[in-house]
Amino acid sequence: MFAIIDNIVVFLYWLIRQTIMDMQSSHWPVTEAIVLEARSLSTMYPRAAARYRFMVDGQQHEGRYDKGFWSSDSALRYADLLAATGQIQIRYNPASPSRSCLRSTDAIAPPLSARRTIF
Repeated sequence: MFAIIDNIVVFLYWLIRQTIMDMQSSHWPVTEAIVLEARSLSTMYPRAAARYRFMVDGQQHEGRYDKGFWSSDSALRYADLLAATGQIQIRYNPASPSRSCLRSTDAIAPPLSARRTIF
């Protein structure tokens, strides 16, 4: 019983953490990043972890992303999807570009170059 409650608490932590970052970065610029590594960490608290690289004003930056999951299978599928995608969209803080995030709504979106602008 304790393990189930413990897992729920950790899952809620990951969910709240991601929600706060999504809200903070909602108006940050979007840019494309290259996935350097994506893997599943199947510990007692399954999660997918990724490292990515992006450019802002000719400067190269790296970022990290961790997402918690309820099951190891879900974490593995998500890590595999990030790795297979190769390119992702991230948001960065224009005042401090080394601070970036992979928002859940942007993560596996079409590349910016493939989007159409409708006037």
